[in-house]
Amino acid sequence: MAYRRTKHRLDTQPQVSAQEQLPNRQHERFAQLVATERNVTEAYAEVYPGSSRDAARANGARLIAIDNIRRRAEHLSAAILKKAITAAAVTKERVLTELARISFAKMADYIAIGPDGQPRIDVSVLTDAHWAAIAEVTFDTIGAPDLADGKLRQVIRTKIKLLPKLPALEQLCRHLQLFSGTVEEGPAANAKQEEQREKNHRLMMALLKAREQGRLPPELEAALDSWAGVPDSEA
Repeated sequence: MAYRRTKHRLDTQPQVSAQEQLPNRQHERFAQLVATERNVTEAYAEVYPGSSRDAARANGARLIAIDNIRRRAEHLSAAILKKAITAAAVTKERVLTELARISFAKMADYIAIGPDGQPRIDVSVLTDAHWAAIAEVTFDTIGAPDLADGKLRQVIRTKIKLLPKLPALEQLCRHLQLFSGTVEEGPAANAKQEEQREKNHRLMMALLKAREQGRLPPELEAALDSWAGVPDSEA
């Protein structure tokens, strides 16, 4: 099947600032599409709709190899990322706060004891800080005997699963430079559960040492006091 052949000279493009639009409107549109993470074949096919798949693949590769177009696409991509970060209010403090919420969340914050002495989970009273540490919430309707008369009644069972603590703690410790070296793994013969407890212990000791040395950020002080190692539960 015949298709239109389009030539793109790599050696005749005048130098243009990456912050300025490209003189060629098709080249500018191609750079914009690539900046939005479209691959060069798809971007070329959209800009030059009469092209075959093979022609789009070959010519897209040639276009992105042109210095002006490549730099323009990189500039637009960086601008899009910066705008997205600004719109989402992504800051160093916010990231550390979210990591701390996950690291130091404890199930006791989610459970209250009801009048019958049984634990209850009331999601209506959870704050944004509580929700930040939750990976999954499940509601099930089940039959349960009433403690007063023994009759079977329908109750809603709520399950809450917290996000894993260890990855968040490790990221915090790396950022705060709390490790003098690489954390060594336990012997291969040890059970996985024992290795997990040992890692948590090392992390806790590192955090306590950082607080003693005055290196722990204020936002982590209160969270450290309430740290517990229970990853999930149900009520």
